[in-house]
Parts: sequence; C-alpha cells; structure tokens
Amino acid sequence: MLHVRVVSPVALTEQLTSLLATAPGVQNMVTRAGAARRPTGDAVEFDIRDGAANPVFASLRELGLDQAGVICVERVDAELTRAPRPEEGHGALRPEIAPVWEMVEAGIRRGETYR
Repeated sequence: MLHVRVVSPVALTEQLTSLLATAPGVQNMVTRAGAARRPTGDAVEFDIRDGAANPVFASLRELGLDQAGVICVERVDAELTRAPRPEEGHGALRPEIAPVWEMVEAGIRRGETYR
C-alpha cells in the first residue's frame, strides 16, 4: 500500500477529491482546506493499493498536479485494522505484486535499479 500526500491548488481540489472518491483502490482520504504552506493550497492525503496506483497517478498528472502542486508518495509498511477489507480476504499480510511505474521511474532517476 502507498500513502500519497498532495498539495493541491484550491482551484483543482474539487476535481481531485471527486476523482479520488470514485477511483478503485483509494481509501482513507483526508482533505484539509487551506492547510498547506510552501506551496500554499489544500492538503489532500490518501492511501492506495499498488495495483490501483498507476491509473490514479496518471490522473493526477492529467490534472496538472505534478506541475501546479506537489505529489509525495510513501510506502506503508503495515496497516493495522480491526477487520480485513473484503477485497483482501483473511489471513496474514499480502504482498503487493503490481509495479508502480511512478516509483520505479523515480528510483531509476536516483540511480537505483528495479528488482
């Protein structure tokens, strides 16, 4: 799972939150109007499953948030919940297997290799 933080220009936040509200794999969305500084804007955070990340990241780019805002992505090491989500089933941690191309490309730009 990935945790994504976006600083969204106020003019784009409604489009962004509408997109995220309907995107498969997005959960735990939080929006704080006017909370972001340097740059200023709205703070939007959400979690997303690796397998659903590529189309969502493409949509963020289509909105222009890679130019007009800031997008930060972190890998979540663990998720503690009371009950498993229906799509996950029951049992131990399930590894993510889908490559998230934005993260692969960012690693390559830093001189890392994809495994």
